[in-house]
Amino acid sequence: MNAVIKKGLSTEEFFKEVAKGYKETASAMAYPDDSDENWRYSQLKNPQFYDLEQVPRDLVKFSNQDLLSVFNLKDVELVQFSSGLAKGNQEIIRQATQEDLMRLKLFEPTSRPDLESLAASEFIWIITPVKNKTIVIDNRHDVKSTKAGLRVLLEIKDNVSAKIIEIISGEQQLSFYGLTYEVTALADSTLQYVRVDNSLGSSLTNFFVLQKDLSLVTVLNTSLGDSISRFNFNSLLEGQKAQSNFYSVSVKGNSAHYDLRTRQEHIGYKTISEMKSANVLSDSAESVYVGLIKMHKGCKKSSAIQANKSLLLSKQAHADSVPNLDIEENDVRCDHASAVGPIDPMQLEYLQGRRVPIDKAIGLIASGFAMDVLEKASDLNGYKYVVEVIKESFD
Repeated sequence: MNAVIKKGLSTEEFFKEVAKGYKETASAMAYPDDSDENWRYSQLKNPQFYDLEQVPRDLVKFSNQDLLSVFNLKDVELVQFSSGLAKGNQEIIRQATQEDLMRLKLFEPTSRPDLESLAASEFIWIITPVKNKTIVIDNRHDVKSTKAGLRVLLEIKDNVSAKIIEIISGEQQLSFYGLTYEVTALADSTLQYVRVDNSLGSSLTNFFVLQKDLSLVTVLNTSLGDSISRFNFNSLLEGQKAQSNFYSVSVKGNSAHYDLRTRQEHIGYKTISEMKSANVLSDSAESVYVGLIKMHKGCKKSSAIQANKSLLLSKQAHADSVPNLDIEENDVRCDHASAVGPIDPMQLEYLQGRRVPIDKAIGLIASGFAMDVLEKASDLNGYKYVVEVIKESFD
């Protein structure tokens, strides 16, 4: 990928070279199989997702939906993405420069699917939140039988508190969207990020966070609908006393597939991370979770929690859960837990004994199962909206 560091190119030429470099590297690699632990169990190792045609720019259309009225928030900025193209306030979003990419580069893909996703990104955007404003992102990919990529560099500056709500949607099942978010949270900064994925298309998302001293990052990811999706969350706690919270809820039916991978890396002294996820699966839906807590030398007094649970509403639903610990330092604390199983018959019997119809009873139990994780993010902007969407999925 030497082409990406050529000098003397215009910004547009530079990023075309970046995408070309990813594509050339990916083309020289084999698609992953079950021998690759990072891609084991995943349906997104199938080449069909990456062989679609790129979206022609003249087919890209931005939504006219009034998304801001849904949240009833003050001091809100709207950013719209459509198949990787952006429209929004230039104060907070702009096309990235070569210097931005070099300064904020965090994500270094090693697998063909990740490289293919980045190669589909025609532009790279940088978002710089400002104090006391919530950013609402309307992110769509609606062009049938096409692939698109979106790459966002998100910089939370010193002492800035940022709040972001992102709604991802798409009505076309025969489409693929590769999403890459690279977040730098500088000293004493705070980021609250609520993400709702309602898309029917297939997607591969990489969310990479680098945290400096005393930074606090909280991410809530919800994956709904009958899509095939992967969410890869990587938290690198480099600064002292940095804290990362990641919560995930998926509700899947039919033959949907949700693939969650997390990596909590502790480098700085007295850092804290928490990862909790809940999956509700019906019909022949599947979920897979593979997580790693990595304690590097020098991260004394650090603590990490990793918990994943899946509720199976049918005999055909299936879930895999593979938590991992890699500890190189003493005087640290690591907890991990995993649970997969059907509804407790006693809970169902209790509700039916009070004349609650069985469908309603199952919905109540499943909703409560998801709420156990959602409530961890109850102070985030957009929380009420997420709760309403989750409850509607069980009606």
